[in-house]
Amino acid sequence: MIECKFLSDGKYSKIENCKSNNKKYKGKEIIMGKQSSLGPIDPQFNGIPAYNIMMEFEEAKKDLLDNPKNAQYWAIKLQQYPAAFMKTAIDAIELSGKLIEEWLGTCMFDKNNLDDNEIIKKIVSKLNEHDDSKIHGRHFNAEFCRSIGLKISMMEDDGQLQDKILSVHHAYMITLDGTPTIKIIENHQKKSVISNIQIVAR
Repeated sequence: MIECKFLSDGKYSKIENCKSNNKKYKGKEIIMGKQSSLGPIDPQFNGIPAYNIMMEFEEAKKDLLDNPKNAQYWAIKLQQYPAAFMKTAIDAIELSGKLIEEWLGTCMFDKNNLDDNEIIKKIVSKLNEHDDSKIHGRHFNAEFCRSIGLKISMMEDDGQLQDKILSVHHAYMITLDGTPTIKIIENHQKKSVISNIQIVAR
């Protein structure tokens, strides 16, 4: 996976100088390939979706109103969570939605435009949820992303751009496959943070 980070002027950092077909790529769209996918933004706590935590507490509340005799069952089940954990989960869900609204409203769309705001709300409702996606690793292809309002450009439509992106992708994959490196973070100023796994000889 290649992540193209945005600069202050809205260009993609990894392909900031790429021009092709008289088009300069900006941070106002997402470039995807036929094999690319986005995923849900539902927050997680140690691999447990915040939505599941919230729903479990809501289920307990409803069940206890209807069946008070189940109090011991729910006491045992919910004691795994620390105090105020449900509130933390709810806050995480709400913050995720607010951040996505802010980012979309200042980059891909205009938050001051009423029509754009409706699109932003639709995108957030489709990405920041768990009922339909079910799992955090759910893949959303380009067609789905377009259908919810995201502005998508296909990498394969621009041969020059595709070659540049795949060259970067293959360079990283070879590095990750042939070295102890497990994470690489780089910016447009050629500064990087690289994490390696420690190999202990036996």
